[in-house]
Amino acid sequence: MKLGKGSSNYLVITMVVFDRIEDAAATEARMAKLRQIFGWKKDFEFHFHKMSRNRKEQFLREIADQAFCYYSIVIDKVKLESDNFKNYPTSLYKCACNYLFSNGKNHLRDAVVVVDGSGSRQFKKEFGSYLRKRANEHIKGEVNLIKKVKVQDSDKNNLIQLADMICGAVGRSFSGKTDARIYRNLVIAKEKHLQVWPR
Repeated sequence: MKLGKGSSNYLVITMVVFDRIEDAAATEARMAKLRQIFGWKKDFEFHFHKMSRNRKEQFLREIADQAFCYYSIVIDKVKLESDNFKNYPTSLYKCACNYLFSNGKNHLRDAVVVVDGSGSRQFKKEFGSYLRKRANEHIKGEVNLIKKVKVQDSDKNNLIQLADMICGAVGRSFSGKTDARIYRNLVIAKEKHLQVWPR
């Protein structure tokens, strides 16, 4: 929630969606191949803000033909008025994810959601319960939007690293920097919905 020097005015959260396990596996295989091409170790973690411009572009170009889509929410921290969000940032995170999954609800059925493993153990437990409850409360019948929520560290999950790269590309497009639109444009065909909040 920090603003000012060294901090972005925007908080960006991104959800990458695969319809089939096979598609996810194929994308992981492509990422493994990219590590070989780049001359990096098998356990190298793709992280948008730690990679050079050329590597970011190459990664996004190579991954753009894989079978996935993404949803993002971009929160303008400057426009937030609620003290609850400023004093309790986990409330903002929950609220943002609720919007995100609501936007993607037509794409989700009995989904297994894997969340980056930051935060305390108690928050992770509470967040999983919150997400399942909010996502499923308006669905009638036996099918839920979310079947299970798992928490994993990004260095152990390629697809969380993919989400980081997409999220970084979206965030950079709001930065006003000279390369602002380059990265997001490379994967724009995969963008199902982007919400800017609050308006």
